Amino acid sequence: MTKPKLPPADAWAERNIADWNTTTFRQYLYDRHRELYGLDYVGAVKRDCGMISGMIKQHDKATVKAFIDECFRQYKPTTQYPTLSFYFMRTYMVERVLPKVLLAQRAERLLGGEDVPKEKTEDSESLKSIEW
Repeated sequence: MTKPKLPPADAWAERNIADWNTTTFRQYLYDRHRELYGLDYVGAVKRDCGMISGMIKQHDKATVKAFIDECFRQYKPTTQYPTLSFYFMRTYMVERVLPKVLLAQRAERLLGGEDVPKEKTEDSESLKSIEW
């Protein structure tokens, strides 16, 4: 049985998140920049693809998209830095944003009654060990 043909890689709105690749993520960044800032995305294609690919391997595609969305939500443009690149997200925002994204995903799974699989990182903590 043949697999159904996927929409083009840059048609992120038409694809299931499980079918996204680095091209899809890059197009998502381009489109979100135009939508939020009215400016084109400025980023190094090879560097961004490498960083996105590395993050997908470490986590999963849904986590990477949630991370990007949360970075956009938290970022406040300035005159000096009017837009946001994936390099900036991964380099300067990851320590602050990614743990919140992972905890929110875990809480969502717990509330949904799903078994909570351990994330791909080996040193994941349980929710019980976090002081609220």
